[in-house]
Amino acid sequence: MGKDNVPFHCVVFPSTLLATKSNWTLLHHINTTEYLNYESGKFSKTRGIGVFGDHAAQTGINSEVWRYYLLSIRPETQDSLFNWDDFASKNNNELIANLGNFTNRALSYTFKNFEAKVPEIKSELLDIDTKFLNDIFEKLEAYFVSMEQVKIRESLKLAMSISSVCNGYFQETEPFKIFKTNYERCSTILNLTLNAMRLLSAILEPFIPSFSAKIYEQLNLQRTQKDEVLLSLLRGKPSTSLLSLVPAGHPINQSAPIFKTISEEDCQKWREQFSGKQ
Repeated sequence: MGKDNVPFHCVVFPSTLLATKSNWTLLHHINTTEYLNYESGKFSKTRGIGVFGDHAAQTGINSEVWRYYLLSIRPETQDSLFNWDDFASKNNNELIANLGNFTNRALSYTFKNFEAKVPEIKSELLDIDTKFLNDIFEKLEAYFVSMEQVKIRESLKLAMSISSVCNGYFQETEPFKIFKTNYERCSTILNLTLNAMRLLSAILEPFIPSFSAKIYEQLNLQRTQKDEVLLSLLRGKPSTSLLSLVPAGHPINQSAPIFKTISEEDCQKWREQFSGKQ
């Protein structure tokens, strides 16, 4: 809700409810935003300045990219600015380099080398594995608190920091280098990785549900009623409870990149297209 609507929803409308002397449910808390501006000015539908919902679809950019960017710059404490260069940067350097890199590499490697099935935990967990799980759960608790306080932008940032932990773990343990020399260790790493990916999909679902749906599809998971309470079931549990999210031997599907690079030429084209000069 925009900040200009606060007086009505906090004062005027509640006053009319109280005046009826009926037992209405009254306002408990409200979450509002400042203004989102466009490039060097303001959005204007009548003057054709800025990109709106119908225009967004015409660009061919997937909805998860739009949702991610707009939520990452959500004007929660001060006005913020939609900028095409920043839009491309967040897509290329955050969604692709972090989230997309992790999910695509882990899924494609498992599909190719483990008969398209989730590997088993075949060796004892090492310190690096325990730290990986603990780091995720520490950030997960911060995510819960932030979501309860309706700090949407901060919650998304925390979710992406969990993705960074996953991406870092995969790169540091390098399962693709030890497949032939230490199959058991490689299998264990990928089991942890895919279970963490399942959790990552759940915590990102409030923000970019189409991304989560694509990961569920690639993990060959059918979303059920249990998914509605999955995170609450994990809260307060030991970090090893994460390892029960995707069972060993579960078949997965062929992976495919979810995000694609946005070039400087693309940005310039859209900047001109939505400048109000058309």
